[in-house]
Amino acid sequence: WGQGPAWSTYVPRPLPFTLEGQVQAAEVLQPVAHAVVRLYRESDLLRECVTSADGRFQFPEVPAGRYRITVRADSFQRSEDTVELSGRGGTIQRLEIRLRPDPSAAVRSGPPTVSLESLQIPKKARRESDRGEESLQRGKYADAAGHFRRALEAHDDFPAAWLGLGVALRGLGDAAGARGALQECLRRDPPNLRARLNLAELCAATGRGEEARRLLDETVALHPAEPDPHQDLGKLHFQAGRLDQAEAEWKQAAALPRARPEVHLLLARLYLQRRQVAALVSELEEYLRQDPGGPYAGQVRATLASIRKP
Repeated sequence: WGQGPAWSTYVPRPLPFTLEGQVQAAEVLQPVAHAVVRLYRESDLLRECVTSADGRFQFPEVPAGRYRITVRADSFQRSEDTVELSGRGGTIQRLEIRLRPDPSAAVRSGPPTVSLESLQIPKKARRESDRGEESLQRGKYADAAGHFRRALEAHDDFPAAWLGLGVALRGLGDAAGARGALQECLRRDPPNLRARLNLAELCAATGRGEEARRLLDETVALHPAEPDPHQDLGKLHFQAGRLDQAEAEWKQAAALPRARPEVHLLLARLYLQRRQVAALVSELEEYLRQDPGGPYAGQVRATLASIRKP
């Protein structure tokens, strides 16, 4: 007791934040449903969700720190924002993300169409699927799985519900169940990009590297204008020590219009391993040119300064 009570020096542990927001079309301020929202810390993808019918998303239990949020939606340009969560936490951080139209989307897609399959999905199945997406956004994987299962009981030919069920089961640690649901999604909707990327990532994480590689090879052929399959395939090659193949895939990703600036950091890491200093510097400079205020800009500038130091 002579030194005072033990609690006098106790520092409370920071509480996590809730990060939530709404995605809107910039010109008309209408909500954008089914946009894919991803939360990154440095180069690591932490979570992914899909916006609800009113364009809303939520990431609960997010520790303090600096994060990057990317948003992709059909017919819109890709969006990227940085958010800093600081302080004691326990609060809600709200964001409003506005997407700009993709001028090339109208040329690619032509006049809007409604598929016969989408018209045949019962309202109950759609309602349960929307509720499942909302539960996914809140990290409530068990609730989400229940909603998606009820959606599929009402209408089993519903690829989006199979995809949501796969994501939910993965969150619950049921790799086998997630794999089966994602495969069922692809059986009914073979080109589905999100299902393919999720299944490839699951295969890679569960020791099925060659299966992941074959799946990504197919995805690259189906979606040649999408950078993510090239980027993920490059990661598989890099992890297996196939540096030439990794370099080729990352260069293809970097050349596509919607590529993320971080692909240049992946190439820089490869050139560092090869000790190709000039190529390393070139990729770091290109990253800064594309994203001068990005989450890694400070670290990249420090690295360049250390390389150039006499």
